[in-house]
Parts: sequence; structure tokens; C-alpha cells
Amino acid sequence: MTAEYRREIDGLRGIAVTSVILFHADLEVFSGGFVGVDVFFVISGYLISAILMRELAEGRFSFADFYERRARRILPALAVVIACTIPFAWLWLLPLEMKDFSQSIAAAALSVSNILFWLESDYFDTATNLKPLLHTWSLGVEEQFYLLFPPALLLLWRWPLNRRALAIGLAALASFGLCLVTVGAAPSAAFYLLPFRAWELMAGTLCALWHFRYGRRTSAPLALAGLAALLVSVFTFDKATPFPSAYALLPVAGSCLILTCADTRGLAGRLLAAPPCVGIGVISYSAYLWHQPLLAFGRIYAPDSLSQAELLALASASLPLAFLSWRFVEQPFRARGRSSGRSYFPKALRRTRGRVISLSAATLALAVGFGLWGHIEGGHPSRYTAAQTTFLKTHEWPRRCLFTRLEPLRQLPNAACRFAPRSAPSRGRVALVGDSVMSSLSPAMISYFTARGYEVEQFTHSHCTLTRRHRVNSIDAAACPGFIARVVDYIATEGFDLVITAGAFQGMVKNGVPTLLRTDGAPATRESLALDFRETVTSVAARLLLISPPPRPAVNVRDRAVRELRTHGTQSDYSIDAALYARQVGEIESLFDLALPKGALRIDPGETFCTGGTCHFLHAGAPLLADRTHFTRAGAEHAILPLIDRALRDTDLLSWAN
Repeated sequence: MTAEYRREIDGLRGIAVTSVILFHADLEVFSGGFVGVDVFFVISGYLISAILMRELAEGRFSFADFYERRARRILPALAVVIACTIPFAWLWLLPLEMKDFSQSIAAAALSVSNILFWLESDYFDTATNLKPLLHTWSLGVEEQFYLLFPPALLLLWRWPLNRRALAIGLAALASFGLCLVTVGAAPSAAFYLLPFRAWELMAGTLCALWHFRYGRRTSAPLALAGLAALLVSVFTFDKATPFPSAYALLPVAGSCLILTCADTRGLAGRLLAAPPCVGIGVISYSAYLWHQPLLAFGRIYAPDSLSQAELLALASASLPLAFLSWRFVEQPFRARGRSSGRSYFPKALRRTRGRVISLSAATLALAVGFGLWGHIEGGHPSRYTAAQTTFLKTHEWPRRCLFTRLEPLRQLPNAACRFAPRSAPSRGRVALVGDSVMSSLSPAMISYFTARGYEVEQFTHSHCTLTRRHRVNSIDAAACPGFIARVVDYIATEGFDLVITAGAFQGMVKNGVPTLLRTDGAPATRESLALDFRETVTSVAARLLLISPPPRPAVNVRDRAVRELRTHGTQSDYSIDAALYARQVGEIESLFDLALPKGALRIDPGETFCTGGTCHFLHAGAPLLADRTHFTRAGAEHAILPLIDRALRDTDLLSWAN
């Protein structure tokens, strides 16, 4: 097996990185462009495995050489990009964002970004668009794989080739099986973590084994089928596609067919070997590194959503920057001291292995140190003025008595979440039940009811709504059915006059189908969810007041307000069209029509958010939402309490003190 340059592989890289960049630029036609990362995994597994096999066969494999090459390949360009992002982060990021950014620098340097981002959020959440180093998660997966794979391959090398292939194939199947099992229960883990992604890299390894055993055996029809499979994935998959899952087989198999069967004599090979594809493929690593910071900081700086043209302009800017970093950083550092064009780095730092190790260690130490500094300092809030800091703290959303998977509700009753009336005796009992949205409303409601002589108890848990047989598709919601069952039994036993519930209801039903999971494993339906909700509500044996979801903005309202003050010196109104709001809540409101029992009350926040066909998110300079979902105290008092007061007075449900 001899080394040879294959233009079509660089062309495949070009297609992959272009797909990823245009997906992150929100170009709708590239709705499945995220599969470009899967293509990179296959290519990487193929090329690195081919090199390792060749060196092992020739008896010249060295761990030191291998990891030196990885350091030269990965670290210099990554360090330059990170260094360039720090000034913009310092100027524009909010304290919590700066803390997260600092942590991501340390994680990227230590090749554990994938673990960090798995712990933080979901890849397809809009907030991830604002993470400048989100894309380094894939580097973490690769580097973790290459920490384990060379020693494993060295051990397998003593076996006959067929047994080697069988062992790697079984390991790939095990990883794929884990992926299929996990993607439904913990989709973020399946997306980010190595055990569920390793099969894609090992698919490339199996392609390299095939060539090692049989040499190049091309097939133009199979290569064309592989290219077609890849393009179908790019143009038909979208954010709703469960991924990675069996769907990932399409781009992975397509990439394998191209790697094993394509050459420049066939149509697929000629298309991939075209100069534009190859040119972008050659600089693909640097292009991948640059595109996410450009798009993230563009979105951060702009007060509102960027236009498609602006996003494409930022995405396009990644290419000239990629060429510069490829030419003056990547190439010289990979050259091991040979003349390879001009570099702004001293040759003494890149000539010998010892100096490469020293430079790598220094780079890692600086990155980790900066990350720890930002973490300890809480994102350097001193960068903000006193007025800006006060604005941020005032309009945080409250988290009191919000239980989570890691901090569960231990017992009922919970004295810390029971609030006595301001005057005795108590005139009744009110229960506040729901998820973090209910938690954000609770302090204002507690003040409202206790001032009127009512005892209030708060039962809020992250991701939990009033259902006992359905839950949100997140590991953080795994405890929700049990939590709600305990709370409902407690409320029914103790006797309450009113139960108020709110939640992040938007998106729970899409195209007529619930996005929730059923606890019995059966597919969730609109009817099953409605029945579960109605039966759960009926079990509390108290009158229900449901707070429908408010308008959902495209930006984080509080952060937009303070960022605009910091970067532009002014604060402007922010609004969306009321017709958009109607579309946002149409399906869940239709479900509530079906699910709510007779006598239940429902209030519509649109009455206070929206006037004259427009929904506003600021009132007297104060944001009504702390982000895109949770209420500020000002939002609860201005947009929700007046509606509750009117609903209760109109129904004469509770007797109010005058």
C-alpha cells in the first residue's frame, strides 16, 4: 500500500466543509449540511489509518512521530484562531457567555470540547449559534479517537489481516449499536460523545484496510452512487432528522464508496477533482476553524437577526482567512523545518520535535490558564459598567425551588418551597406546578397570592410539565413522570384551591405529532398526550389555571438589550409580528383545546405582549423575557399577573380581600 495523492479526496473535503459552513449560515437548501462533519470523520479515519498501516507494515511506526504530526496538524491553526477570537469575546460577550467561552478555550486545547458542549446544551438550539468555538467538538471526538486507536491497532497488528478487519468491524458495529440505542434517550450524548461516533471513523479505517489488502479497485457507478448518497443527505436532512442514527449511514456509506471506488476517470471523481472543490478542500481545516467564530460574533454584534446575505458574507470571509492561515501557519508548521513559504513563526520553534513539544505544551498551558481565569472570574464582569451589571442582575430569571436531575426533590412537603400568607388565618392554598418557565413566574405569583392571604407551594422541576406518561426528550427530563406523579398525589391528598401551571410548551407538537417520549416506549400521539394531560390535571382535584406560551423571540431579549447598550450605546425596541406568534402557538393551543378538562381556566399572554398586530418584548425599558423563554420579574408582573387577576375575579374562583 503506497502513498498517493488523490485529488478527489480533497474535493470531498471541499464538499464537506462547504456543506457545514452553509448549514451554519442558515442557508435553507443546505438543511442537512451538518453531515459534512460525518464525512470528515470518515476521511480522517481512512487517511490516518492508511498512514498507520503503511508505517506498521514497513516497521517504522512511532508513537512520538504520530502524535508530533497530530500536534503540527491541529494546534498551530487552532491556536491562531482562538487568539484572534479573544479580543472580540472580551469586547462583546456577556459575563456568563465569557465564562462559557473561557471554558471552551481550555476544553478545545485539551481536546474535550465535545464533552463540555454535551454538558451545556443541544447542538441545534439557537443559543449554540452564539458559541464561537462550538465547532471544536468534532476535533475533540477525533483526538480522543486517536489517543486510543493507534495503541489498539498496534496490538491488533500481530493478528492476520482478516481477524484485524473482523475486530475493527465488530467494534464499529458495537459503536453504531450504542448510537442507535442512545439517540432516542439522550440525543445530545449520541451527537457529541466518542462512543457513539467512533463507528464513523472506523468506517474509514475499514476502507483503508480494504485498500491495504486489495489495492485500488475503482468503480465509477459505485462512486457516483456514493456522491449521490452524500448530496441527498445534505439537501434532504434537516434539524428534525434524528442524528446520528440510522440516517447517518447514508453520508457515511456514501463517503466510503467515494474513498474506495472513485478516481478521476469516473464522473464522480472528475466532479470532486474540479479545481474549486480541491481548492476549498486543501484549506478545509482552516476554513472549518474560521467559519464558526465569524458567524457567531456576527450574530452577537448585530442587535437582531442577520439577513441571509449578511450570513453568507460572513461565511464567505472564512475562505480568504483560511487561505492565509493555511499558507502562513499550517504549511510551515507541518514542514518540519523545510522551506515551505513565509511564516511569521520562528523556525527554531518548529524545526525539532523537542521544540514542537515545548511549543505545544506552552500553548496548552496558556489556553487552560486563560480558561481557568475566565471561569474563576465569572466571565470578567468588571468589563461592564455598574449600570450594565445592575441591568443584567435585575433581569435574570428566578430559579428558586427549581429542582433538576442533579438536585432532585427529596421529600414532600418541602418547607423551603412553602410560602405562608402575610396575614392569618390562611384563606386557601395555591400550587404552582411546571418547569423552569413556571419557576421564572413563581416569585411574582408568590408575592401576589401571599399578599391576599393565600398559602403558596411551588413544585417546579426542569423540563417537567403536567403529564405522567409523557416527557421531554432529554436526559434531564427522565425523572419528570415520577416527579409529577408525586406532586399530583400530594396536591390531591393535601387539598388545594387552585393549581397554576406554565411551561415551555412551544415545540411540544410539530406537524400534528408530539415531540415528547412516552414512558411505555410507544410512539406519542396527539391523542395520547391530550389524554395524559387531562387525566393528570383531573387527578389534582383542584381548579386549574393554565398559562399559554408567550411570543417566542428570535433573540435573547435581555442579552440583546444590554449588549446593544454596550456595543451601540443605545437601546431599541424589539418585536415580532403577531401573525408569527399565532403560528408559533397554533398547534399547542389546539392540543390544549382537546386536553383541558371542563372548568379549567386559560390565560393568553398575547393580550399583554401584543398590540396592533405586533408583539413587543420590552416595557418601560425592561425586558419581559430574560432570554427567549423565561420571564423576568418585570415580565411576570406586567404581562401575567394582570391576566391572572382578571381571570380569577371574572370567575369568582377565590375570594379577594378588599
